[in-house]
Amino acid sequence: MLSIGIFTIGIWPLFLIDNFPLLVILTIIPGFGAGGMLMTKPAMSAAIDSDELKTGKRREATFMGILTFVARLAMVFSGLTLIIVQVLTEFDVEAITQSPQAEIGLKALVSFVPVIGGLLALLVFKFFPLNYEKFMEQQKKLSELHEERLTKLKNL
Repeated sequence: MLSIGIFTIGIWPLFLIDNFPLLVILTIIPGFGAGGMLMTKPAMSAAIDSDELKTGKRREATFMGILTFVARLAMVFSGLTLIIVQVLTEFDVEAITQSPQAEIGLKALVSFVPVIGGLLALLVFKFFPLNYEKFMEQQKKLSELHEERLTKLKNL
């Protein structure tokens, strides 16, 4: 959640910047947050382990299928958002210089749209059921479950 927060807080000022060198420097801040957001595997792993304790089955393929579907859906929404903003702000692909309205639309695409996504991500992870203590308890239970299964296999 920290990385999502850093990204969300760091990205919105990009709307206000008209100076390219300053823009490049300021993108370092949300870049730190974006780096942390790429670490989805630990959260996915914890969710898979939690599911195994509840169902007694390992369902990695199901989780990866859902993750892939959501990622593809995000790409579709990203493309649609780009098209909608450019149409609404009358972005002209052939213009050498864009209108002020089109420039505002482009700035919104790189600042406010990611902020909305970041806020949605924070909301989702707010309800993620694992914290450090629960995670450590889950790992202990999982280890016990795997030992039990291994013992059963050895006795066959």
